[in-house]
Amino acid sequence: MFQTKIMAVATLSALALAQSAAADEKIVPYNVGPGGACSLPINIPANNKGVFIIGTSITPGDPGQGHISLLRTTGTDQALSWSGADFFNGPIRGFALGTETTAMMSLDYSGLVNLLTAPSAHLQVCNAKGATARAIGYLTFMY
Repeated sequence: MFQTKIMAVATLSALALAQSAAADEKIVPYNVGPGGACSLPINIPANNKGVFIIGTSITPGDPGQGHISLLRTTGTDQALSWSGADFFNGPIRGFALGTETTAMMSLDYSGLVNLLTAPSAHLQVCNAKGATARAIGYLTFMY
């Protein structure tokens, strides 16, 4: 009987831990014109909490992917810090204050489609000035 109670408590504890580790997900599609066009600012879905971002390009002839772990801090000094990897750059890391525009990662194999910081600690997808095709893909946020 004593062993049964211990097993029941252990099972309930394991279930509680599994439920507390669940993550939310947000998928944001992008479709950006050629020649230096950028998306509208993209809101980061969580503040003061780690966010994992997978960026993919499904642009015909120039697919690609990258990923970063991102932290957006709020308060007096809004800032973004990140690290990860993409196909074009390899390992990446960076830091930006909320007012800067900084390249974070390439989303395609040729380095023409990039995820950038945007004002107010947001993100945006931009197609390079030399790009001749539309940039199409997805950003997946897990937090």
